Order: sequence, then structure tokens, then C-alpha cells
Amino acid sequence: MLNSVRVRLTLWYTAALTCVLIVLAIATYVILRQNAMRRTDSTLSELAESFLTTVNAELADESGSITLRKAAQEKAGRSSLFKTFPHPKTQRTILQTFFAN
Repeated sequence: MLNSVRVRLTLWYTAALTCVLIVLAIATYVILRQNAMRRTDSTLSELAESFLTTVNAELADESGSITLRKAAQEKAGRSSLFKTFPHPKTQRTILQTFFAN
């Protein structure tokens, strides 16, 4: 059965096309994954920065949240009011969380 040139060429073309499609699928997956991770990191950074801006504005505002200001005053004697989480690759601050018990 494999003596036929037609069958052997068909198998070679099928194998070549399969290899090309596998390489294309892997490349597409890697590119889409990197793009999704980059967008997610960017969105989370923007959200964290806007959250910190809002918290800092509330702390600075005289008529702001009394509970937040009271918790901040209680924590002022400690070493840090916020805990900083650096980005693993860039070491830039990506998130600070407010410590309130």
C-alpha cells in the first residue's frame, strides 16, 4: 500500500501541514497569552493607583470618612500605615494595602 507514490506524497504533505499548523498554534497561543497578561497587569496597576489616590484624598479631606481617618490615626504610631507590594519584574510599587484591624 505504501508503494504508491500518491500515498507517500499524501502522507508527507499531511505531516508537513500538521507541523506547520502546530507551530502556528503555539505561536498564536504565546502571543495571545503575553498580550492578555500585559493588559491584566496594566489594568490592575491603574486600579490600584486610583484606589490609593482615593484613599489618600479621603485621608486629606477634613469632611471625609471618620472611620478611615480614625483607623489611620490609630496606625500612625506603627512603622507603616500601608503595606507595599512590588511588581516581581520591575520592582515598581503596584499595590499598597491599608492595615485596619
